[in-house]
Amino acid sequence: MEQEIERHLRDYLLTFADVVTALGTRIYPNHAPQKVTVYPYAVYHRVSSVRWRTLADGARQGSPRIQFDCYGDTYAKASSAREVIANVADNFTAQVSTGSGGVCLLDLRVEDERDDYEEPVHADEIGEHVCSIDLVVAYRK
Repeated sequence: MEQEIERHLRDYLLTFADVVTALGTRIYPNHAPQKVTVYPYAVYHRVSSVRWRTLADGARQGSPRIQFDCYGDTYAKASSAREVIANVADNFTAQVSTGSGGVCLLDLRVEDERDDYEEPVHADEIGEHVCSIDLVVAYRK
């Protein structure tokens, strides 16, 4: 089952026209469908978690690190997809409640960015450029 905070972050990203223009709804949890033919697309997963404990609420707050790997058949497509995600994080200014479930995003910041290239495995495949970005998401339930 998809993690709740990751799903809320994805839903939040999809409220931005630049994200939808760059990626459509091609932002997948954990892995992309086989044989993706439309680029760019992104895959996200949790890298690490920190939970904040309070006497009143227990561990209902945290700041997980979520990695988005943006794939493109060209470096330009992969890096531009990463850039629109980075822009959302860089311009985060207020607490945001996302959908149902009572999750409130408190902060969103870029922690790290990396580039890579995945060589094709089979002759009928193409290589993919991968531009990754790690976001730290502070939240409260």
